[in-house]
Amino acid sequence: MPTYVHGGDIQTYIDRHGFAPLDLSANINPFGIPDAVRAAMHRAVDNCTQYPDPFCRAARQAIGAREGVNPDFLYCGNGAADVLDRLAAVLKPRKVLLTAPTFAEYERTLSGAEIRVHNLRETDGFALTERILDEISPDLDAVYLCNPNNPTGRTAQPELLREIVRKCTENGVKPVMD
Repeated sequence: MPTYVHGGDIQTYIDRHGFAPLDLSANINPFGIPDAVRAAMHRAVDNCTQYPDPFCRAARQAIGAREGVNPDFLYCGNGAADVLDRLAAVLKPRKVLLTAPTFAEYERTLSGAEIRVHNLRETDGFALTERILDEISPDLDAVYLCNPNNPTGRTAQPELLREIVRKCTENGVKPVMD
């Protein structure tokens, strides 16, 4: 049986340990569905007779209006893993720089690409530091960064992110910020 690395696989944990954990590995409310969300679900049940708009036009319009962004620049997907799969299919990167530890889905979606790893150091509290700038070079196709990083929860300093984008641009590397 294949190993499932994304969060939410409660059944494997139950099979191995005999009880269900409080699962904080996925973005699911451990306290259950809030009453307001439950009410909204009930109100929306009549719309479940057709597939949702695959282009998420209304959602992109609403997000664009709220954030002051052209909706044509927005893409909505069915969770981060779906967006990452589609992004990898479009970019088709051959060589990618990833930090470690980071979100396991990046490596899975980049199957076939050569992965170069930038290890985050325990002595730095697993924070992203300027050291990464030395590893951004023209032989890379992309640099994937998770901010805040999963699983560390650490956020990168805005100035460092600007420097990473500058160095990527200078070297023809696509920065992917999640």
